[in-house]
Amino acid sequence: MQVLSEVLLTFARELKRTLRSAKGLGGLALFLIGGAGVAITLFSALDRAHYWQAEAESRNALRRQALSAMYEGDVHKDAIVEYLIKAPEPVLAFYQLAAFFLAMITVVWGFDTIAGDVQHRTIRYVTLRARRPSLVIGRWLALWVSGLVVTLLVSLILWAGLASNNVFPIGDVVRYGLRTWVAAGTLGAWYAALTVLASSLFRTPVLALLTANGAITTLFFLRHLSGASWAPSWLRAVHDALPGSWDDRLLGPDFAQWGAGTGVCLLWTAAALFAASAVLSKRDV
Repeated sequence: MQVLSEVLLTFARELKRTLRSAKGLGGLALFLIGGAGVAITLFSALDRAHYWQAEAESRNALRRQALSAMYEGDVHKDAIVEYLIKAPEPVLAFYQLAAFFLAMITVVWGFDTIAGDVQHRTIRYVTLRARRPSLVIGRWLALWVSGLVVTLLVSLILWAGLASNNVFPIGDVVRYGLRTWVAAGTLGAWYAALTVLASSLFRTPVLALLTANGAITTLFFLRHLSGASWAPSWLRAVHDALPGSWDDRLLGPDFAQWGAGTGVCLLWTAAALFAASAVLSKRDV
């Protein structure tokens, strides 16, 4: 119970500080601007192509073609395409945006979450209130929930806009909107853990920032390289072990399609938090 109390105390304090800070408000503004920009660009392009004036059968054919290309090579392609065929295009586009910006904003919010205290030696006072592993988990939880809150706020604005236009059924907007928010949040748990791990490795926060961004970029390239048809067999073997390889499949209709991806993300999250706790516990502060 003492450990849980320490985690919750750290979580509440850090969550309040993040959401009220300039970084938190800036992240929300960035999501709003990015989401509005994507929505305007997408609707403008579809209007110029007279997409909305086309027959429903023609629109479904275009959606099916795009989704089939996205999931080409996936053994569950047919089931996923049939499930997503009714998904509003702006909701799917926002998911791609959220997955990208959530990683960037999480790193910006949390790169100094531990390194800042280590650099200024204030962590020796913080650890008087909480054990070091409790500190790591509490700050990771606050960083993750901050991303969930901001993503949900922007998602609600998008869903309200789509519902007011009467272009898509409100049921489809909410159903697929919730699925994309949960999928983005699953990836956000891993991004937050990676950020906390990078922050625990250095006394200088800027090095943690560079390391976290470098790790995300490296994993991004590994994901695409390992998924290429021309990649060597040893590289293709690690494709499904990478959390980013499951981002699109997290939207699958069946547990077999999204449960494995959730498990991979949670395993990487747990490993990063364990490593961060071990590093911080052995650090002389």
